[in-house]
Amino acid sequence: VAIPALVLLTGGLIVFFTLSNTRRTMEDFGWALFREATKESINETRNIIREAIPDIETLGNLWRKNLFSRDMNWQARYFTELLRSHREYSWVSFGDERGTFSGAYRPDTAGAPPRLNVSWLNNGRTVSYDYEVLPNGQQKLYKFEPDTGYDPRKRPFYQLAQKAGKRVWTPPYIFYEQAVPGITCSLPVYTGSRLEGVFSIDFDLNALSDIVARARVSQRGVVFIYTENGEILGHPTMKVVAKTGQRAEGRILTVSDIQDENIKAFFAALRQDQKDSPNGSGETSRNFHVKIQGDRFLASYSRFAID
Repeated sequence: VAIPALVLLTGGLIVFFTLSNTRRTMEDFGWALFREATKESINETRNIIREAIPDIETLGNLWRKNLFSRDMNWQARYFTELLRSHREYSWVSFGDERGTFSGAYRPDTAGAPPRLNVSWLNNGRTVSYDYEVLPNGQQKLYKFEPDTGYDPRKRPFYQLAQKAGKRVWTPPYIFYEQAVPGITCSLPVYTGSRLEGVFSIDFDLNALSDIVARARVSQRGVVFIYTENGEILGHPTMKVVAKTGQRAEGRILTVSDIQDENIKAFFAALRQDQKDSPNGSGETSRNFHVKIQGDRFLASYSRFAID
């Protein structure tokens, strides 16, 4: 009786410790995959967006040294060249204190040439011209509007730069006309203490969905990007903007809008894990577990800043 019992006890302990070690090893392997996928996504996101910093500072320096032409068409053509060299930029523009605006943008249609936009206020109306930039450099009128209602001075990128008096990044917002989520790097320029205008470089955040779609950690795993206040900025399969009308009318979806049970479970487990841990909400990265329909999942997050 003693020997079989001893054999069963010893065998049971061996199996128990083997399974425990195997589970720990597999979890460690999972966390390592998470760290690699997260690091890759963060670096790619940061590298793309931070390209705007030297470019917008160069624009500001050219303006301050009177090397940047005040001619709107010249400005728009210059901005087009920046678009050509940075495929991630969706707009490069300048708006001034009179409400005059010049910019170059990348159309939604794949393969379409870049376009220029110049607009100004005339008797309370915004007169706007759009031109296609053909491969030979010539411009072709694409669209004329007698009143678009657009005033750069009323847009988030302009007002934030005006208030800060230095280079700023906007929180995510909906781009005018395009109804896509974006962020803008903007820089005010002055003559003495008088504000002359604001340079801006826009990023369409749909590019972030492409980044996280490439970051695969497993067959059932998903990587997504969100802000501190719960706005979903990048997801491999889900549209992150709900369009509510024309032009800038739309909003970025938040966690409370999402019907995906996996994401809801992720945030519920994260909040509970942070509540249970001292200083949990202030950590830059964290690993935790999520229960979804009885199955146990690994989850993690990493917080990162752009500028």
